[in-house]
Amino acid sequence: MSKASDKQSSGKQSTDKRKLIAEMIAMQKRLIARGANASGDGDDGDGDQTPSEHRSAFAEMATRVVDLAHKERGTSR
Repeated sequence: MSKASDKQSSGKQSTDKRKLIAEMIAMQKRLIARGANASGDGDDGDGDQTPSEHRSAFAEMATRVVDLAHKERGTSR
């Protein structure tokens, strides 16, 4: 791989990381709002995701962020 393609790949990974992190923050905000609005109307914006499903989805996204960061730096877990 050339240095130019390395930079392109790294730039895409950084963009992907930013998107994942932004979605993770949005998920957390929705979860917090859901807890604050304990009225039980069920509209949390996550398709009535259970806490277990939320944790699982969040953990999967966090793992992808870590994997992208390692790939970007050329390191491994």
